[in-house]
Amino acid sequence: MWQTGFSSGQAFCYLDVVEGVGDAEDVVFLIARAGPNQRGGLYRTQLAPAASASTATWQHKCWKGATGDFWQVDAAGNLSSLDPGWLTLWKGDVLFDPVVAPSDPNRMLLGFQGRLHNSADGGHHWEQCYTTVSDGLAATRGYDELVTQGLDYLSDGRVVLANADLGTLVSEDSRFESFQWFYPLVDRDTTPSSDVAYNREAASVIVRPDWLGSGEDGLFVLCSDITHHGAPSKIMRAKPGESDNWINVTRNLDTSDKFIPDFCFAGDRDIFAPYLQSNGPWGNGATLAGTGMLHGRCLAPDSWTWETVDAGLELGTSGYNALGLRTLFHEPSGRVFMASALRPTPAGDGPGGIFMLDSVDDDTWALVFGLTGDWRNFQSLVQATDGSRLYAGTRGPQGMGDGGVLRCLDPMNAPGQWEVIANGTQSSFGQAIPFYATGWDPLEASRRLTDVQALAVSPSNPDVVYASLHSNRFQPAAGLWAFNLRGLERWTYLAHGSPLESIGLQALKFNPLEPDQLGLGTAGMQFWTLTVPGLSPRDPR
Repeated sequence: MWQTGFSSGQAFCYLDVVEGVGDAEDVVFLIARAGPNQRGGLYRTQLAPAASASTATWQHKCWKGATGDFWQVDAAGNLSSLDPGWLTLWKGDVLFDPVVAPSDPNRMLLGFQGRLHNSADGGHHWEQCYTTVSDGLAATRGYDELVTQGLDYLSDGRVVLANADLGTLVSEDSRFESFQWFYPLVDRDTTPSSDVAYNREAASVIVRPDWLGSGEDGLFVLCSDITHHGAPSKIMRAKPGESDNWINVTRNLDTSDKFIPDFCFAGDRDIFAPYLQSNGPWGNGATLAGTGMLHGRCLAPDSWTWETVDAGLELGTSGYNALGLRTLFHEPSGRVFMASALRPTPAGDGPGGIFMLDSVDDDTWALVFGLTGDWRNFQSLVQATDGSRLYAGTRGPQGMGDGGVLRCLDPMNAPGQWEVIANGTQSSFGQAIPFYATGWDPLEASRRLTDVQALAVSPSNPDVVYASLHSNRFQPAAGLWAFNLRGLERWTYLAHGSPLESIGLQALKFNPLEPDQLGLGTAGMQFWTLTVPGLSPRDPR
């Protein structure tokens, strides 16, 4: 190791290297927090692969000035201002991970605490590339901004995206070329019973076509603050054409101490929503007091009653992950499923896995499939169009691998029989590596390719399932995979050489009007569509 320089009064907190291909130079980035009379910020240097010099010439690319303004300098020495998203170069934690597009090594993507920037010249000059919202209402809160957390389609082919921090977006038409904001009013003094939301953090979205025979789609959006900043969770309803007329479905339910991560419809008049309950209003200092399930019934379009259905859900209060609760209504059997996380406790592993209600009117949950020996965090729970298969995607402990994809081949008669689907499955779930590539050792494969984020089942073949991998927000994901695509029970990688290799794919869903079109919601305010081969066209529904 050679010392390439030093500085007093600065705290260097992050170092990242973009390796050059062949004889191309390596690019090194260094983040420094400013000390007294020093300029912190972003530093850059280039090193030849064979260089043995003991020093490097560092260029100070971005910093916050003494007046509070933010500045950057490009390769030619020209100064230009930066937006306030670079505040985290001055203080606070830094999320720094440049993403280099394989087709253009000069293009880079950089995330600072949820503020997204791009560079077209290899890191000399940066521009913000997140969507600006007027009136200052889209204040960043960290890593969760701009991430698609839900995706569904309206009856006329438009797509709806539920987005962290920035709320709900609806495409202007079925071409998906432009989107418009579509969210409840914002009021910083909101209460659980009001028809406004403290923020526009949308956790998931469900469209009910021709809801209750009214001819209008029912658009339901879960507003839920996944970073627990004290905003009460709410399920909001609106007609797709009336963005200023939202109704709080949970208005008669006190959610000040409940965080709701997901919900599902069971028919048109029943909603099931898991929750985490704190020992007081969510916010600083609140701790987890328990978990449970809410059951809502529609008496009239704007009148709902709610009750708790918690029997059998003794999940404990240790090591919880709010995103590890997923619900699904299996229409052929009338059953309700919930996938949670195994929660290790000092007394041993607590129950976890996949729970089931035998019917909508049942009030006691049964654990039908449990995982033991490690922490499995369920991130997705989906079914085939005809209900003949169930699939669950899991993430390993704290996003560090060992997750995978599980399949239930007969949910009607054997809802508790689940199997790992993998390339080269081992005897235990923890050792299975669902996906792999040549040259990856088991640890690398485990960390890169077993943290499953989202799943989607082919509309024409219930044995073909698509999976995207956990992206850790703006950090690169491992693209898109398909299982049994060519009639062989193996995973096939679909994103090689495409932009999808460097984009976190957060949500997947097939377009009901275009069954060969897979919609991809991303981390970074983008929506992609992929025409999937091998699907047979069918009548729109």
